[in-house]
Amino acid sequence: MASPLEKLVRKADALAVSADRLVAETLRGIRGELAVLAKELKLASSAADRETAYKAIRTRMAKLAVRLDRLLAAQHQLAAKTAARAASDMTGVEIKYSARHAQAVLELVSPAQGENLAAVFTDRMSQSLVNTLRESVVAVLREQAVAGGSVKDAARAMQERWDAALENETPRFTDAAGRVWDTKTYFMMNARTSTMRVYNDCLVDDVARQTGSDLMRISRGGSDPHCACAAWEGQIVSLSGKTKGLPTYEDARRGGCFHPNCVHTLEVVDAEADADEIALQKAHPVAKADAADPDAQRARKYARDQERKRKTEGLTAEEARLAVDRDNLAAAIRAGLLRADAKALVAKLTDAQVSALCPDGMPPRFAPVKKVPGGTRANPKYEPERWRRGTRGGVVHIARDTDAAHLVAVAKLAEAAESKEKSAAPKGWTPSTPLEKETDALMRKLGVAHTDKPLDIAGTNPNYKKGKEWQINCQRCVPACEARFRGYDVTAKPKPMAFDSRAGKLVPDGNDEMFADVNKDSIAEMLFPAFDHVSPIHYRKKSDIEKQMAGWGDGARAQVVCMWKTKSGGLSGHTFMACQINGKTHFLDPQNGDKDCSGYFPGIRTRGEAALFNNFARIDDRPFSARVRFCAGSADYIEKLDV
Repeated sequence: MASPLEKLVRKADALAVSADRLVAETLRGIRGELAVLAKELKLASSAADRETAYKAIRTRMAKLAVRLDRLLAAQHQLAAKTAARAASDMTGVEIKYSARHAQAVLELVSPAQGENLAAVFTDRMSQSLVNTLRESVVAVLREQAVAGGSVKDAARAMQERWDAALENETPRFTDAAGRVWDTKTYFMMNARTSTMRVYNDCLVDDVARQTGSDLMRISRGGSDPHCACAAWEGQIVSLSGKTKGLPTYEDARRGGCFHPNCVHTLEVVDAEADADEIALQKAHPVAKADAADPDAQRARKYARDQERKRKTEGLTAEEARLAVDRDNLAAAIRAGLLRADAKALVAKLTDAQVSALCPDGMPPRFAPVKKVPGGTRANPKYEPERWRRGTRGGVVHIARDTDAAHLVAVAKLAEAAESKEKSAAPKGWTPSTPLEKETDALMRKLGVAHTDKPLDIAGTNPNYKKGKEWQINCQRCVPACEARFRGYDVTAKPKPMAFDSRAGKLVPDGNDEMFADVNKDSIAEMLFPAFDHVSPIHYRKKSDIEKQMAGWGDGARAQVVCMWKTKSGGLSGHTFMACQINGKTHFLDPQNGDKDCSGYFPGIRTRGEAALFNNFARIDDRPFSARVRFCAGSADYIEKLDV
């Protein structure tokens, strides 16, 4: 089922459509007043007639603005109630919605729009329509001067030209920043942005006022990597500013997060459970550009232009256009936000084309919800084909409306790019290519020779109980265990640590070489950095992995990545292995030596954006990447820390 926040934003979009319809109806209703303006220009009537027409227009537009303001106010009240429910779910504390308190917040974050809208639709739009009329008159007079004709013919031509111009005129206006809006786009932006602003501000106020919590995390996903808000994704902020060393909620707003049409929201952080992450962020703050800084805006625009140039260099104009559309569509899919009409077009693509557009898998939130016996509703298993046929629409539209033929062309270009990437791989390499030669070369660099003696997971991480650095090195344990299964007597390396002088203890080093220069837009590279040519598969439950492992057959081994359920809503993950032996899937944890960790699955997240990171990938037939040197070393390897 859709989350309350998703429903809230969908209602904001529906509100924008209703507002646009109200504007269109009002414009049709003032045709009589506009006709007076036409008469004034044609027959040179008095200024009093013109002023009467303007006054009638202003009156109608002011009434329209009041109606629109009431619609928006109701939407904001719904946002405040949704925020109260979300705060209760996040904190476990019952937070009651108070209409009086919500109204105080609304007055601060959502001032009445009626007066502003009335000004927009009286002065600027009226003048725009008058200019259109004048241009029509001038054009007709010029044509009549060249072609000749009677005054009656000229009057008829003026009326026809005026009717056509008025019919085709799209009401537009320019805001204070110089951006040109049409009514539908403006109302959609205004409704969605103000709704998210009210939701976030009420959520912050409810959490701080009724629970005393001071820390929240900005959500991940849905951001242009060059947008100002991208730098804030996953950042922990202080609501009151009392937590020293962390940016505040207002800092994030001033720094460009929560901009118009921004989809980011907030999650509660547990100061004790996430102490390491908080200390790491304090030690390595991310530089964030001020969104109001024109130099920063120019720099971001330049970065976007350069990235687009790099991706489209050497392509024809048509191929370049398809490449840009592909990026827009893939970004909408990755963010889990897709408009219903775009999803209907995606349904016409083949499985291969959809996979090429979004190789990291479709968001599980799109799995359609169906009725089950007893009248209750439950989420069925994740099936991409059913996702494409489903009726659940998202809230963010792709860059352009198009037809199925265009989307097919976009997908084919994605397939071509994937083929080009594969052609750049080592010549002759296939999943069935023996791995000994390449693996031996890497292991020789590590000073490790191949052995015929049996090796198992027990010796992968023998120092597990000796310190924290050996208990948070799961990303190193899996590649080390895989190397042992291949016959190399290695042990896992520890997680690099750094001494925090403020805390007086060791904390995870934020400059971990294993993840340096990792492409964060690639699930394969981000979650499985020690292997090349992996194909991640998203899972929702244990049986999804067991089914795929059975298809691969005995001897198959996979790395499994999961995100844990946490009381605070914070992010915490792990990685372990799945092995297919004698027709059965065994789940192993090389970090602690557990030969049956199937009990992990009830504690794994299945909902929310974090669940998108639940992936597994086959590794027994994949070559190691160069990053394996940060994961495994000879069996007598001892890590020394400089503190």
